Amino acid sequence: MSVLEIFVLCIFCICFAATSPVKDCVNKATTAKNVTVVVGDCDMTGSTCTLKRGTNASVTVTFTAESEDHKAVAKVEGLIAGIPIPFNVGHSDGCAYAKSGLSCPMVKTKVYTYRHLVPVLNSYPKISLTVVWNLIGDSESIFCFAMGAQISD
Repeated sequence: MSVLEIFVLCIFCICFAATSPVKDCVNKATTAKNVTVVVGDCDMTGSTCTLKRGTNASVTVTFTAESEDHKAVAKVEGLIAGIPIPFNVGHSDGCAYAKSGLSCPMVKTKVYTYRHLVPVLNSYPKISLTVVWNLIGDSESIFCFAMGAQISD
């Protein structure tokens, strides 16, 4: 393979990776491995996920536990113009919320599928923002992701 072909392949990989709306949180150490995030009907190859008002957005995160956490609490924020705005997702305690798919304490190396259904209310303004979803365990973050989002009709 020539240097030019390698260069073109690298640019393609960088561009492809840069288009996903979901990124790892910056400067946030997490314990989970092999984290995969899927958000409802979002095009996971685009740069922004469109969230339609008056619907529910399903969040599904598959991960391998690397710590034996007894708690898993979701802390969700919307970053609007760089300002974090807390967002109440309801049922933030993943261990107590039966529909989350989690069982606590978590078992190290076990694969879990965390689920949450988030209402996108009609009262939300039509704006672009970054959603930051952090699932916090006993002493540190289990997983954390940031997602570009557009709230629309």
